[in-house]
Amino acid sequence: MIKLDVETSFDKLALRHRMLSADLPYATAQAINTVLFQSQRTLRNDTLPGTFQLRNKRTQSGIQIEKASKQRLTGAVGTQDWWTSEQTEDTTRIAGNQGRESLKVKGRPYLAIPVGGAPSKVIAKGMRASALIARNKAFVVQLRSGNLAVVARESGNPRGVVPLFILKPQVRIKERLHMQPSVEATIRANFDTKLRAELERIASRTN
Repeated sequence: MIKLDVETSFDKLALRHRMLSADLPYATAQAINTVLFQSQRTLRNDTLPGTFQLRNKRTQSGIQIEKASKQRLTGAVGTQDWWTSEQTEDTTRIAGNQGRESLKVKGRPYLAIPVGGAPSKVIAKGMRASALIARNKAFVVQLRSGNLAVVARESGNPRGVVPLFILKPQVRIKERLHMQPSVEATIRANFDTKLRAELERIASRTN
């Protein structure tokens, strides 16, 4: 989750707003939550679709926020989806940590890496290595390099088979989903304006 933590300062406020000191934490929390919701919409509607070909709304709905309050001027926005979260930073994925993408060969778990690298869209469940093997559409072979691969028979292919996945016990993943810059840009563009608007709204009620 990407945190937005704000320390209130009266020095930058207009004099008429400094008189609303008791309401400043509430106004700040409201401004934080407004930009968090804006960040959530940007991530769901622009950042994610601009990075991946999404098959459904599940990945987008995984973008959630933790709202701030006047007692706790800290909010957060991020993804609750493990696959998406692993795209937000350089990390190492180890086979067995996420069972649905792991394939066991002789009792040892492997990650099935699509030939040609990571796809731009999530692989459909029926097209994953384990599903193809279960339907006898593919099988595991050992390559000359010593690596294991999932291959399928293909008529007309001189070799008789076509490789679909390379099996590895772990794989290094590079950041692909740039959530942090997107959220920071939204905050810079909107937070000060939203805070001023909230203070103006409170001030208008006290007049």
